[in-house]
Amino acid sequence: MDDELESLVADFVLAREANPELGIEDHLAAHPARAAELRAALTALCEVEAALPEPPTRLAAIGPYRLGQELGRGASGVVYAVEHGGQQLALKWLSGALLAGPHAHARFARECSVLARLEHPGIVRIVDHGEFGGFPYLLMERVDGDMLGAVRLDTETALRVMHDLALAVGAAHDAGVVHRDLKPANVMLRSDGRPVVLDFGLSSCATEASLTGSGAVLGTPRYMAPEQARAERADARSDVFALGVLLYELLTGSPARRAADREGLLREAAAGLRLRLPKVDGWPPDLDRIVAHATALRPAWRYATASELAADLGRFRNGLPVVARPPGAILRAVDRFRRQRVTVVSLLLGVALVVFAVAHRSGGGPAEPSRVRAARLYRDGRFAEAVTAFREALVEAPDDPVSWGGLARAHLRLAQHQAGLEAADRALALGDGRDESLRNLRAVLLDLLGRGDEAQAVLVALCEEHPRDERYLFNLAHSFDASGRVRQAHDRYVELLGLAPDHRLGKASLAWLCATATDEFADLRDHDRATRLCMELLAAGAGADPAVLQTIVDLARIVGRNDEFGAALARAAEDSSLSDLQRRRLVDQARAIRAR
Repeated sequence: MDDELESLVADFVLAREANPELGIEDHLAAHPARAAELRAALTALCEVEAALPEPPTRLAAIGPYRLGQELGRGASGVVYAVEHGGQQLALKWLSGALLAGPHAHARFARECSVLARLEHPGIVRIVDHGEFGGFPYLLMERVDGDMLGAVRLDTETALRVMHDLALAVGAAHDAGVVHRDLKPANVMLRSDGRPVVLDFGLSSCATEASLTGSGAVLGTPRYMAPEQARAERADARSDVFALGVLLYELLTGSPARRAADREGLLREAAAGLRLRLPKVDGWPPDLDRIVAHATALRPAWRYATASELAADLGRFRNGLPVVARPPGAILRAVDRFRRQRVTVVSLLLGVALVVFAVAHRSGGGPAEPSRVRAARLYRDGRFAEAVTAFREALVEAPDDPVSWGGLARAHLRLAQHQAGLEAADRALALGDGRDESLRNLRAVLLDLLGRGDEAQAVLVALCEEHPRDERYLFNLAHSFDASGRVRQAHDRYVELLGLAPDHRLGKASLAWLCATATDEFADLRDHDRATRLCMELLAAGAGADPAVLQTIVDLARIVGRNDEFGAALARAAEDSSLSDLQRRRLVDQARAIRAR
């Protein structure tokens, strides 16, 4: 059995778990070129499964792990609660698909190693994997909380959850992993309200063979992208589509697709109906653009990765213009021509209209230089387009350090940290290596990539050269904080506030440290000081910043002074300079804190 045939068999088992009514003939119809071989393999698999004993309803242990209650089971395995080494874990004992061929176990081990590298608080953590009784098992973090689909969220909370969720999926995309089955049942909300992505069972990786690599129709039809429904290749933009559908449903409380059965949902998915927020509900135009851009019919029209979607959601939450620009009427018309297979004359007419529109918009004047256009796009907050423009500029002038530096900054704004670091290194190498702004940028990117020691070495040097520059001092304090060097972080935050008493992020960060310091740093814990710093932030208008506001709300939960924080949030909402959205956020948070 070759790798492709093994993958087709594995696809059948996993698809059958999502749809128990799926028959062999249904699967064969999607793969006519290999129907005869696939029929024989699936028939043999069913015979093997019938001969194997069912997994016991109760096991004492699997390998070194003592089992607790059964958490669930399906065609691909059983999930048990496990307590091991003081940790609450979940163990999934797999079957079915992994019996499909001689290379399947090696493929499983490779995929586990890929998933284990996805270290992000929004992605379920893989602890171990192995085999027991001839069946592979996967040990992972156990997440306690509510499934995303089981809770009703207000608009602001929904936007925060989707922003965090997109960041987590974006981290997987940065590692070359595509989930391919994002849906409410695969997202859990932790007790603190933060989302975590579960079950990468259908994931694929750009650099490793996948358990499910054949291109069969896998996933959940209610959330899958049009290309998945048409059994075409799924990539990061397919996950973006699913996130867009989730965003729509969380905001509206209504399903995006309404067919009653799987076949109807697949037809609806393949058709790629436009998804827009109901105008009658008065949704902000930028939020509608984000939904439409994420769920565009063609992958090329969507955000390239979930990180880009997260960046746009962040811009919207901060009251900034968004990058999203769904395809206009002309592009949609041309695509409709293509899908309907109209005459060449009609297609050429559509292309001519596009050319005319572009020429009309530009006024027929000289083309704007790529580097100038890239800088303009960056200033306008259109970072994905800026990346493209900077790369075009580098084709014209590959050794231009300014374009490399601009590219690094645009990648940073899109949370594409590794690509940003590579561009920053290139910019420094082409310059004299002493550009302070680029060195600071490089340190920030190193820190975001978890290379704190390297980041701190750069920032210490910058602080020594510029002892009164609050940017470098804050970044150094934050880097110390992120890497667990709490005492050094505390001292740098204090130094920063002595230099710049109104530094908003420095004050919020010190408040968090004072509220949460534990263990050998318990002497730094000071809830009175944390509360005082939060009150100062709210009095100075920092509650208008969603990131700072969320920190203050979280701190209220930690220090347990709900009445005091609720009153301060309500007072902050009376500021006449706030927008309606900012005022509503403060009022909602004040009400929520007082209700605890």
